[in-house]
Amino acid sequence: MRCRSILDAATDYGMKTIQFKRLGFDVVGLDIVERAATYGKELAKKHGMEVDFHHMSWAEVPDHFQEAFDAVYNDNFLNATSRKELKEAARAAFTALKPGGIALVGSRPEEAWQMSPEERVEKDWEGNHPQIWWNTDTPEGQVTTIHLSERFPKGIYHHLLHVIDKQTLEHSGYYNSFEWTLDDYTDIVKEVGFPLSSCHPGDLRPSPGNPADRMAFCLILTGTVEALLEF
Repeated sequence: MRCRSILDAATDYGMKTIQFKRLGFDVVGLDIVERAATYGKELAKKHGMEVDFHHMSWAEVPDHFQEAFDAVYNDNFLNATSRKELKEAARAAFTALKPGGIALVGSRPEEAWQMSPEERVEKDWEGNHPQIWWNTDTPEGQVTTIHLSERFPKGIYHHLLHVIDKQTLEHSGYYNSFEWTLDDYTDIVKEVGFPLSSCHPGDLRPSPGNPADRMAFCLILTGTVEALLEF
């Protein structure tokens, strides 16, 4: 299948979504944070692009998009804080995908799935300084990010302050939950309708023999663009 259309289901401030557009994909971005969706529209116009951004929760997706996209990308899936929210994200992907489409979400290293939630929090905390900052040069300008973290028993909350192109200060945050297991993810994607063999970490494409009219759900360990270009 040639991937042409993408739903970016966690657009943040739009830079990732705009990169999809720059690479030639037909892309729609959505985010539960209204300011994120608004800024994405402004940024696209600044660079002479027409990109649709929507202020929308995962629960609202089935009411707006049905069998509309070749791929759904959600790099915020693993940060859901409840089973209900995870199921809403999975159902959003299943409903929005065309027959034969693929849902791609970020994943953790395979060894992390063998650890308890408390062990995963400890390992992640050791690898992340509580306060760090960095600069990133992007086609949209320089972005300075200040990263503050708070530790909880089964997860870490990350506060991100973004200074975009030396003009705009924005805040975003996410809770990196370590409560869920790979079995939890597999059960949830099966509940919403994905086929039994569709949840597999590390893969970029549907498993061999997956019928062309069935969707696949992949937890990926590699970059977004590479996964979609190979699909």
